Amino acid sequence: MHKASLQDILRYSIFNTENELLEELKAISSTGSSGTRIIVWNLRRTITGLTEFDFTTSTDDIKIPLDVLETTSEQYRQSELLTKPESYYSLRTYCSILYLKPRMQIIIRGQKVKTELISKSLAYIAKDHYKPNFVNKRIPVTFGYNTKSKDQYGIMMYHKNRLIKAYERVGVQLKANIQGLGVIGVIECNFLEPTHNKQDFDNTDKYRKTINNLGVKLEDYWKEIRFKRNKEDPCSTIPVEDTMKRPDQNWVQCDTCLRWRKLPDGIDCKRLPKEWFCHMNPDPQFRSCTVEEEPEDSDDDQRSYPKTYKQHERMKQDKKRQQIEDEQKKAEQMQIIKALKHQRISCLTNACKSTV
Repeated sequence: MHKASLQDILRYSIFNTENELLEELKAISSTGSSGTRIIVWNLRRTITGLTEFDFTTSTDDIKIPLDVLETTSEQYRQSELLTKPESYYSLRTYCSILYLKPRMQIIIRGQKVKTELISKSLAYIAKDHYKPNFVNKRIPVTFGYNTKSKDQYGIMMYHKNRLIKAYERVGVQLKANIQGLGVIGVIECNFLEPTHNKQDFDNTDKYRKTINNLGVKLEDYWKEIRFKRNKEDPCSTIPVEDTMKRPDQNWVQCDTCLRWRKLPDGIDCKRLPKEWFCHMNPDPQFRSCTVEEEPEDSDDDQRSYPKTYKQHERMKQDKKRQQIEDEQKKAEQMQIIKALKHQRISCLTNACKSTV
């Protein structure tokens, strides 16, 4: 069986001998003794003569050229393609957010991918929960603002730690206005079924209900942040999405043990060295690769953020309703007084007539 598989590999791949194949496997330099090596060859060329993948724009990335995007994404206009998230056409950027909690090294063209904890890289982070009737537990949802670009927003939908749909716009984000601009939601949808190519979910009733619910929750979050900002700074005319933002927390991954470490406030992750190790951690408690990561709060222990704007809206509605009721009562009292006056005048008139 092994011999037959080897013969097929040598027959259909670019390798002519077993030694050539083994040399490629030896190139895997992970922290363990295993890994996956992907080799791309025999690329198709476009009508312009260029390959369908761009290897020249960046020496450490593989990108999809714009002309290829235009032919494979007919539903998008060229202007829309230019504002698409970089993960849409950059393999390096896509791999950086491929896992909700990255635990492995990914190397593209000899350079390590700097992975990202997407749910911890946002500003104004708030935790909410989705409670579908077809799942026996609450599903945590993290909302926050993109700190890199306000034009990249939507729901990041993961399944068993792997990204399925990125920047999926929902609810108010689908309208031609600024509602929900810059807002990102992160959810792990293990209760949904991905398609065979892991690029979408099956369009089931569960999926549609999830998307609708996420749209409602995203709008709630957007309104909550605007309400808080207006309350804190009523004179500000700059929208939240246009303000300079930094992540609420700074996390970095050790290049040796691959554990994630939380850095103290005030540290700019952009200024960290290209390779970072646990012994560089300012926090002495987590300055060794032998120390486990900081424990996270259980999803069962986390409460959904308080929706103060809703409380404010209810108070306004109650006040308005009370005002309407008071005005109605006042109008009714005026009608009664008017009727009594009219009745009294009628009685006096009748009395005068009787006297005459």
